[in-house]
Amino acid sequence: MLRSYVVRAAAGQSMALMETVRIVERDGEPYVHYMRAVPTFGPCLACHGAKLAPDVAAAIREFYPDDEAVGFAAGDLRGAMSLYKPYDPAKILKVKPPAEPDRSDLPTKVALGTPGRFGDAVAGHDAYQASCLACHAAPDLAKHVVAPETGGVKPGICKYLETHGLTDAARDCDIVAYLKAVADWKK
Repeated sequence: MLRSYVVRAAAGQSMALMETVRIVERDGEPYVHYMRAVPTFGPCLACHGAKLAPDVAAAIREFYPDDEAVGFAAGDLRGAMSLYKPYDPAKILKVKPPAEPDRSDLPTKVALGTPGRFGDAVAGHDAYQASCLACHAAPDLAKHVVAPETGGVKPGICKYLETHGLTDAARDCDIVAYLKAVADWKK
């Protein structure tokens, strides 16, 4: 599973989407195996980065002589958390699926930065769910689509969407409108 995360990270997939739940057998018994990618954050670099303080490097060599978990940069895939739990279907709680998020606050007319071009964030949400969600988390994709310094759409983004199989200009604009709304929520 970790190798698949490495390949998916190399392909640009968001680590927020890298989690796996499966039933496995251990010692003849069924277990639920949960695994989730662990990204490298800024504070992790104190012990896992490329430039370590001499006392930190010495402590790692002393306490973890075979450690190879150094040389990372912020945003790198650092590993994965793995959890096993005995699988007992009789003890599974019946949980209602989450309700569809309230989209009433999404704007239906979003200026895209080109005079006369607007998109519908509600329609964009639906197009994003159908076309983008399998590989991209909305907040991560919004960072790539919306120029954070201006709040505008980065140049050439519609061409980028075309390379992902979206060629309907109106639909592309709706996805961009949705991602702009996501970027605005994060402010």
